[in-house]
Amino acid sequence: MQRKIPMAGVRVGMYVVSHGEGTFGSPLVVVERILASAEELAELRAGGARLVEIDDEKGAPAGDGALACDLAAERGGALVPKVPLSAELPRTLQHYTTAVRFARKVYESIRAGGGVDMKAAEGCVDDLMGSVVRNRSAAICLTKLADLDDYTFAHNVNVCLFGMIYGLAQDFDAEQVRRIGLAGLLLDLGKARMPLEILNKRGKLTPQELKTAQLHPVEGYRLVRNLPGVHEDVCRAVLEHHERYLGQGYPRGLSGRDICELANVLSVIDVYDALTSDRPYARAKTPSEAFRIMYASRGKDFEPLTVERFIKALGVYPVGSFVRLSNGKFAIVCETSSDRPLKPTVRVVFDSRMRPRLAEVMDLAGAKGGQCEEVEIAECVNPRDYKVDVLRLLV
Repeated sequence: MQRKIPMAGVRVGMYVVSHGEGTFGSPLVVVERILASAEELAELRAGGARLVEIDDEKGAPAGDGALACDLAAERGGALVPKVPLSAELPRTLQHYTTAVRFARKVYESIRAGGGVDMKAAEGCVDDLMGSVVRNRSAAICLTKLADLDDYTFAHNVNVCLFGMIYGLAQDFDAEQVRRIGLAGLLLDLGKARMPLEILNKRGKLTPQELKTAQLHPVEGYRLVRNLPGVHEDVCRAVLEHHERYLGQGYPRGLSGRDICELANVLSVIDVYDALTSDRPYARAKTPSEAFRIMYASRGKDFEPLTVERFIKALGVYPVGSFVRLSNGKFAIVCETSSDRPLKPTVRVVFDSRMRPRLAEVMDLAGAKGGQCEEVEIAECVNPRDYKVDVLRLLV
C-alpha cells in the first residue's frame, strides 16, 4: 500500500516512491527504491523533504513510529490521549520490554568489542514514540510499575520515554521528539566501557574509582559520534548530561548556556528516574519526594525552567501514583490536568484501613460526578510498602 508520511517517520529499509508536493516550492521527486543505509536517510532529510510517499508492500512498513509522527502533526504535539489506557498498556509494555532487551544487548555488544545497531535503536524509539502519542499515561505508568528488576537497562528506556513526553509537552516537532528519545536511549552507553568492579560496587567509590566512573559520558560520546546519521545534539547530550547549571558537574564543568538544551533536559530526567527507582544503594522515592528535591535544586544543578516544565509534563502526581487522601482512603491517580495539578482524578481502591473496596473514580477538582466532599491528596506513598499491584488496580 502506498501512502504519504512525514519525513520524521521515514527510516532505513522503507521503499520510497517519491517525495515533495508537486508545487513550485516543493517539486515532486521520484525515487522508487529502498533506503539502504543511514547515510541515504540523512541525505533525504537534508534535501528538505516534508512528506514522503512510501510503499509498505515493497519495504519496511511505517509502523508505530510513523503513526506517532502523523498524530503529533495532526494535534500539533498536544498530549491528547488517542487510545484508552487499558487498551494501550499491553502494547506499551511490549515495546518497553523490547527496548530494555535492546539496551542489554547493546551493552553486551560494546563490552565484547562490538557496536550499536542503530536500525534497532531507531525502531525502539519509533515504537515507544507511538505509544507516548496514543496515551502518555501508559508510558508514565510502566516506567515505575513494570516488573523489571534490572535498573541499569530499564533506566535507559525510562529516560527515553520521559524525554519524549517532555518534548511533546513542549510542542517539539516529531523529529526533535525522536532525537530526544534516541539521546535518552543511548545516554549511558559509556558505562559499557567502565570496569565491572566499579559498576557493580555497592559501597562508596574511592576518589580514583569516582574519577574513572565520571569518564563514562566521554566514553559514550566517543561511541555515538561515530554512528552513522546521529545528530550532533544527541552526541552532545550524551557527553553533557552530567554537567550542572552552576558548573559543578562533569566531565568538563560547563555551566549555564554552554550546556546544550537536550543535555539540560536529560540531566533533569536522568536524576528523576534515579531518585524514583530502587537501586542497590538507595530506596526509591515517591514522585512528589523527587520533585521536591529537584525543585530545590533549580538554578544550582538544573536549569530552572526545565525542572518546572518537566514537573508540569508529568503532573505533580503522575498517573499511577499511589496516594492517601485527606479522608484516609487510598487511591491511584488515573488522570492529570495541567490546569489543576494538585487536583487529579483518582481511582479509590482501599478504605482508611487498607481494606479493598468497590473502586470509585473521583475527580478531586469536583469537575466530574458532582462530589460534594472536599477531598485532597494528603501524601504520595510507595505501593511496594503495602504490597499493592497498581497496574492491576488501575485498569
